[in-house]
Amino acid sequence: MSNPLDGRPTGNFPAKEMLLESKARLSATEEEIAGTLNHLQRLENRRRDILVDINALESPILDLPAEIVCEIFLRCLLHPHVVPRAHDAPILLTHVCRRWREIALSFPGLWTSISVSAVLTHIGPQSEGLLNMLEAWLIRSASNLLSVSVLPALSVYLRGRSPFYMTIRDTAYRWCELEIIRPLEDYPILLRKDDLWDLPQLKKLTLLLPTNTRPRSLQPDALSILTNAPVLCDVRLMGFSPTNLLLPWSQLTTLRADNLFPIECLQSLVASPNLVSATFSFWKEENFFYLPSTAPIARLPHLQSLSLFAADDEDHYTPLFDYFDLPALQSLHLDLPPPPTADAYAPLTALLSRSAILTTLSLDFRGFLPHSALTTLLQSITQAQIHTLSLGMHAGITNGPLTAALRGNADLLPHLMSLTLRERIDRYNEPLFVEGEVVDMLRARWENGKGTLKKFCLVTTQALPRAPNELHPGWSSLAREGMDIEVKSHGAGPFLVVYFNSRAIVNASKGKSTLKPKQE
Repeated sequence: MSNPLDGRPTGNFPAKEMLLESKARLSATEEEIAGTLNHLQRLENRRRDILVDINALESPILDLPAEIVCEIFLRCLLHPHVVPRAHDAPILLTHVCRRWREIALSFPGLWTSISVSAVLTHIGPQSEGLLNMLEAWLIRSASNLLSVSVLPALSVYLRGRSPFYMTIRDTAYRWCELEIIRPLEDYPILLRKDDLWDLPQLKKLTLLLPTNTRPRSLQPDALSILTNAPVLCDVRLMGFSPTNLLLPWSQLTTLRADNLFPIECLQSLVASPNLVSATFSFWKEENFFYLPSTAPIARLPHLQSLSLFAADDEDHYTPLFDYFDLPALQSLHLDLPPPPTADAYAPLTALLSRSAILTTLSLDFRGFLPHSALTTLLQSITQAQIHTLSLGMHAGITNGPLTAALRGNADLLPHLMSLTLRERIDRYNEPLFVEGEVVDMLRARWENGKGTLKKFCLVTTQALPRAPNELHPGWSSLAREGMDIEVKSHGAGPFLVVYFNSRAIVNASKGKSTLKPKQE
């Protein structure tokens, strides 16, 4: 009997070898697929880059000359002094496209203004990166002059000079403008008294405090000596004066100093004989006004513009005017408290009477001013060549004798070309102004276009008609003849509304606009 298993294959079947071979072929195929996918991805990336280039090349902005692009870049800066940040201009501009990056990096003027406020007190793992960014910024500015600002950084007081400050400090020979707005406690650190400063290019200096205050008992040797600045001419200060800050005062041409006592104002003027423009605001404190018996005279032969702002409604600085010799004065702006006595403004009257070439006068009186005192002041400037006069009072001006005086007295301010009146009428104790009287005054000064007065502005609290055609017809008549007139009123609300504008009248007559009160 035969065996049923006879004839079966004999020997070992190579299943394992075939499995290994299949896996190897699968692995090779997957690698080939991966390589193909990678190649496809590279092609996709290349295609995307080509499309980006095509879109960029089709953009009209690329047709602009590099000079125009540079001007656009300058207007992208958020602040006059720029904090180095990757997500702000100008660094952000270098990440847009290749051409913009080339233009930005080759334009040193884009990197000449810098604020180190955000990095003065920075401590952390990013310090090295921030320092590298600052160093790159300075390198990109090439050899151009720098405008540097040191501002408050989260109100954190400085414990010492950081590497960031020292890096920017080493470029002081290139500074054309320096602005420091820091707490007073930081000034001895930033302007250390034993630090020698060489500022050959510095033209503008600003030293302010972040709050409205002033230094107390600060000696002049507490800070650096900043006299080695041969071209410094423009200075703004808060609470600093020649008594506590060593500057080349004699060469200054523009000075603004806030929160001073009157004696410090006088000392600043005496120390700065070459000033052309000066602005001072005063600080309120006991013994506000003090002058020694031998106070010097401030002789400023070149001073053309002077502005003084009172501390409050009680402290008077007008006695200072007895110590002013200002033969070149052309513009005077005074913020004055009400006079405590009848002769309180006598020094001002004397100053005005000897200011023969004064052309612009602005007087803002706080509180009530007797019309007789105002008339005396105006009569004192009859000899002056006043072209522009601005008067502000916490009382009515148009309802007093001024309107009649200007209408009937041709010798009063005979050269007046522009008149601005800002008044706050007490509607409970004062009569409202009569529009016809003001219009008559303007017509007398206008003289059918032959007179000197060409421009008039009235800002009042008197409620006016909402419709311009309800106002006195004389306003429109003068406007059509060519006089520049604007009437504004707060009325009973907080917002200033333009009720009459001569330019709107003229445009309306030409069919260009409609007449509607405009809220400012």
